[in-house]
Amino acid sequence: MTEPTRRREADDAHAPNRHLRTSDRHRPRHRAAFARRGLRDPHRGRVLRRGPRLQAQETGRPEVPGLHDGGGSADRVRAGSRPQPALRPRRLPGPGGIPEPGHRRARTAGGDAPHACGASPVPAGTGRSRCRRRVSAIDLARTHRAEVERGLRLKQTGNALMELLGGRAIHPVNVRVGGFHRAPTRDELRPLHGRLKRAMDDAWATVRWVSRFDFPDAHCDEDFLALAEPGRYAIASGTPTVLPGDGGPQRAFPVGDFGEHVVERQVPHSTALQAELDGRRHLTGSLARYAINVQWLSPAARQAAREAGLGPVCRNPYRSIVVRAVEVVYAIDEAMRIIDAYEPPPRPSVEVPPHAGTGHGATEAPRGLLYHTLAADGTVSDARLVPPTAQNQGAIEEDLRRLVQAAMDDGDPGDAELTALCERAIRNHDPCISCSTHFLELTVDRS
Repeated sequence: MTEPTRRREADDAHAPNRHLRTSDRHRPRHRAAFARRGLRDPHRGRVLRRGPRLQAQETGRPEVPGLHDGGGSADRVRAGSRPQPALRPRRLPGPGGIPEPGHRRARTAGGDAPHACGASPVPAGTGRSRCRRRVSAIDLARTHRAEVERGLRLKQTGNALMELLGGRAIHPVNVRVGGFHRAPTRDELRPLHGRLKRAMDDAWATVRWVSRFDFPDAHCDEDFLALAEPGRYAIASGTPTVLPGDGGPQRAFPVGDFGEHVVERQVPHSTALQAELDGRRHLTGSLARYAINVQWLSPAARQAAREAGLGPVCRNPYRSIVVRAVEVVYAIDEAMRIIDAYEPPPRPSVEVPPHAGTGHGATEAPRGLLYHTLAADGTVSDARLVPPTAQNQGAIEEDLRRLVQAAMDDGDPGDAELTALCERAIRNHDPCISCSTHFLELTVDRS
């Protein structure tokens, strides 16, 4: 009973509580207050084999990336390097986990389809409770039933993959240090291929739907941070790679050096630490993944990106929903490729002799790069978890400043409209957050 509580605390650790103060000249001051909770203490003293599940639960929503990352860091602690033969199927749950957040955002973003990208503000004077009710899949189904049903079918297909490999759809239990407790057979995977083919039609329809939304003009100039792995669109493994916001060349660093480049610091207006990349604000997530890995998309996903009007780099945070839709096409394509080439390993896991050491792991959750490190000597002596929400916090706050300033310059929006605008700005970078917490409390001081 204690683990779900700890997971919720991890979710709430970065739940924004936004305060906006306006002066006579409508110059907003922005303050973000976060409840700070540590993610290290629950790991200390635990046996290492519990690391993957605990880390997935601690980081909140990204169940599969948490298992990838926790498993990878624990593998490296015990083996010195990550053993490969039995771990290759671990990439398959990644496509299973991607469809949900991209379509979740479209389902929960508002009563009208354009609300999904933040193009249609809630009318001034709308009560907050009414505004809350609008962000509901049930409300969206009244006007866009086909789109909601399509999203549910995609989610169900992802869940089917998760259940087969992970044992259950939410917080899978089948991943262990060194591989799996049980590997699937070809006969078990074969029926999923036909289901994935049908899901591909839904994914293409989703790309065409979201690409027709009316997007606000916006630009983010933060450095992008994502994994890169030559020859494939990095999801479950890769090297942290930076694409500077000023147009400079890409650079990369070993995952073991993550803590030297991504540093958390205290800021005066918040109780939470904020992460910086080499002293600069940075952004991780779909926009960063796409810009750094676009050349490794599958042919179908590249075609989807072209039809959606995406170039090699997209820096409009509102169009992140289009990038996520393209990633769903890629995820389904990749899942079918893996199933077609799958050969069951001789054993579901490889032996990983325990010894003292430190391991590092990084993977791509739908909302961005997730980093774990574990130190162990029989039991876990230290752990550091850096979820993508913590890394994107600075970029989210900067977007909120720009958004509120523009809204104030254009007029005097009501509280409900400001709430809706701020929620969409946050969901641009973190579509999962509203499903795990009551993530926004807005107070406006107009004195």
